[in-house]
Amino acid sequence: MKAFFLAMQMLTILPTPSYEEVSQEELRQSVLFYPLIGLLQGAVLWGTQWLLAPHMTVMARVWIGLALYTVMTGALHLDGWMDTADAIGSRAPKEKALLIMKDSRVGAIGVVAGVLLILGKFVALTGLSVSSWASFLVVPMLSRYAMNLSMHFAKSAKEEGLGAIFAGKIPIRITLCSGMITYGITFLLFPWRNALLLIVMQILATILFTWMMRRRFGGMTGDTYGALQEGLEFFLWFLFL
Repeated sequence: MKAFFLAMQMLTILPTPSYEEVSQEELRQSVLFYPLIGLLQGAVLWGTQWLLAPHMTVMARVWIGLALYTVMTGALHLDGWMDTADAIGSRAPKEKALLIMKDSRVGAIGVVAGVLLILGKFVALTGLSVSSWASFLVVPMLSRYAMNLSMHFAKSAKEEGLGAIFAGKIPIRITLCSGMITYGITFLLFPWRNALLLIVMQILATILFTWMMRRRFGGMTGDTYGALQEGLEFFLWFLFL
């Protein structure tokens, strides 16, 4: 349960029990539950659409649902998306680009990237019917499992920082167990052809993004994990269109 609550603390702003001491090993174990937290967040997003559907237009309820969904995540991964965009857009050498990524201030490129991402999600979600509830649940789950995959296979771009706690240090049993849960639920909720397509697209996109980050920065960081999750979420929802 501690690992589950640590995962919730990492991925949401929902109230959870506080712990005086948390080891790095416990943080790595919490990665097992990332997909389930994504499933929970997706359920909140769909539930908002279902409750508001009889009372307002599609655009209005999607905006409210997306705003609630983003606030619930603490915008942590959205911040990583914008920081990564700033670092890539700087065209600076690796070390300087990593410093730009670490800077708490967001530049113009990051702001534009953030706006385009939110608009992209908005467009994708307005095209999904409330009856397509499975797509609201599975996409957040798959995008969060992508971080698990990347954490297991890719090294860290820096010797310290949040990303260094996870990069290349997630035990294979955690990745496999989390994958069995994620892909098992995907096959339960969709016809096997559609489920297989989603999983293949998720794996290929994760491999491509991780390879690009390793080529550009020498590895993954906390920000690039967030960028992976956000970018893949947008991509998979758009795929449903």
